[in-house]
Amino acid sequence: MPRELTRLSKTAFTGLDYSNIITDIINLVTDNPNYNANWGDFLSSDAGRMMIELFAYISDQLATRIDWVSNEIFIGTATQKNSAIRLLKLLNYNFTLPVAAQVAVDIALTDSDWGDIDKLNSAGFNLTVGYANGDTAWSPYSLTATDLKGATRTFECLDYNSATNVYNYASSVAVDSQNKTLTFYEGQTAIDTFTATTDNNPIFTLTSTDIIENSVLVRLVGDSDSETTLVAVNSFLDPNAQNETYSTGDTIPLPYVMNVAEDDLITIEFGPTSLLSSTTRRLSVDQQVRVIYRIGGGADGNIVKNAIPPGTAVTMYVTPIGGSSPVGITPTFVNSAAGTSGADAETSEHASVYAVST
Repeated sequence: MPRELTRLSKTAFTGLDYSNIITDIINLVTDNPNYNANWGDFLSSDAGRMMIELFAYISDQLATRIDWVSNEIFIGTATQKNSAIRLLKLLNYNFTLPVAAQVAVDIALTDSDWGDIDKLNSAGFNLTVGYANGDTAWSPYSLTATDLKGATRTFECLDYNSATNVYNYASSVAVDSQNKTLTFYEGQTAIDTFTATTDNNPIFTLTSTDIIENSVLVRLVGDSDSETTLVAVNSFLDPNAQNETYSTGDTIPLPYVMNVAEDDLITIEFGPTSLLSSTTRRLSVDQQVRVIYRIGGGADGNIVKNAIPPGTAVTMYVTPIGGSSPVGITPTFVNSAAGTSGADAETSEHASVYAVST
């Protein structure tokens, strides 16, 4: 029978608190003939009573601290996220990151604007031009809207495969008709580039926090700005980390492990010599790694209908697909339905119970 998803209550390992410490001391004095002959009233105005209460207070504070520390070293009672992260690393468990909200945006062009584009090429134009190898900065087309708490959020037009949970950064997103509905995803895209200074377990820390689930793409930079997507593994003992080729004979890219650190930063870790003896399975000194990822996410990004108001017009210059001459247009944007799917990062309480029960 699966374990019920309920969190264990905090345990009082010492069993000490202010009241029972005072009771224990009074009982000790009352039961000891060396003390009770001279002291037995325990009045609140008595100096001895004051010393008992002072001792009880100090003992209560120490006991509380002992209980807290003791609770933090067990997964079922840990209350601090950094404690849970450290313990769950023993199980190769990573916290679920925040999920980006998605919103359907209706895009409309005037007859005149669409006519100008259609004259040059009937395929339309790319609203977002895909990421290209060698790009150290890249921004998909974006709109802003007010979230559920009144803050301004950015929504980017991206190609996302909901079946594989992969952001296809290299794919362009086209407006190929006069009236088009495209999905925008809350958050902003960032790119970090790192250079290895060692071939023995290099670890790179992404510069931002609040990184969106399924958004991290790690690429090895080669000659002439060529890039190869690397393979994520849970452990360097994974067959995809140890082996050179898949069963099909295709080469397995370099492996890496993505970790959620105690301070909510994300680290990208490459193999140590102790686990990956072959140099072809490890990052070499001076090799560059480029990491594309998105920042944001959370339930507050599930914006209400018309958060991007009807008639929101943006003037832009676009180049029709296959064409060479830019065209000035002013499309309008509106989200005629509320945003969906946005979710906050996993809490320590959920991770502590879920990781143990699965």
